[in-house]
Amino acid sequence: MQAGKRITLAGDKTASATDADAFNDAERNTVATRLFEGPSLLTPDLDRPLSVPGYTLIREIGTGGMASIFLAERHEDGQHLVLKILPFKEQENPVPFKRFMREYNLLRKLCHPHVARVFERGFASDLAYIAMEYFPAGDLKTRIKHSIDSTAAMNFLRQISLGLDAVHRIDVIHRDLKPANILFRDEQRLAITDFGIAKDTNASGDLTSANSLLGTAYYISPELITRQGLDKRSDLYSLGVILYQMLTGVLPYRGATPYEVFQAHLETPIPSLPSEISRYQSLVNTLLAKDPNDRFQNTAELLDGLDRAA
Repeated sequence: MQAGKRITLAGDKTASATDADAFNDAERNTVATRLFEGPSLLTPDLDRPLSVPGYTLIREIGTGGMASIFLAERHEDGQHLVLKILPFKEQENPVPFKRFMREYNLLRKLCHPHVARVFERGFASDLAYIAMEYFPAGDLKTRIKHSIDSTAAMNFLRQISLGLDAVHRIDVIHRDLKPANILFRDEQRLAITDFGIAKDTNASGDLTSANSLLGTAYYISPELITRQGLDKRSDLYSLGVILYQMLTGVLPYRGATPYEVFQAHLETPIPSLPSEISRYQSLVNTLLAKDPNDRFQNTAELLDGLDRAA
């Protein structure tokens, strides 16, 4: 989706499409590109009015993969929700649609204060939609840009860890934890969102091809880069990147190309924290260990580590 393209909504309302944190955020520049297998075959028809029965589309607020994301008002009670809308056509690439439906199926299993709530899914004409919780207080990426003190950072880390614990308890790996996917209900309460590329470890198959690398380069774990296996500890590595970023305002590993970022994850030593927050260095080191066996082995161990660091 190109920035600035006008999108026609039902009722002659319009919204301007922008590069969204959920997929094309400006912070990543040309580096941390989410890679999907194969060419994109499900091209949304954005020149016709979009209409979802039971909802009024207010404005587009982002894109994620092949889906468009809208703030909407539910007719029955006037509540503001987020609609994730995926146009589809028969006989075309089924993978985006399967991912879309899987995201709903995973989220409906979860009922936790630090995981986004999902309300319903439905179909209208040639599109599918998921109705999800609306977060009016922005995302963690924006908070980091405006600076976060260490006390707030540890509070946010604990909430993310509790949400991730609930996710891992149903044997799901998020695979794309990053600040843009951590949203706030208010100034203090947050939740994990965007399970579009999450993996259910109990599922019989995966929607990732052998040659695909899913995730965001700045937050991806070394074992995903080298394709040495994926487990829940990969999410903990991503959480370590987020922690470092919250504490310092910068990423631990950067580069001008995805390859340079990947090499930094694999080879560059874990950076040191400033002296005034050095008491959190052990926590950062354990989360960002390049060998998964040297990290916290699960969220329970991480939460114990947070108690010790408090």
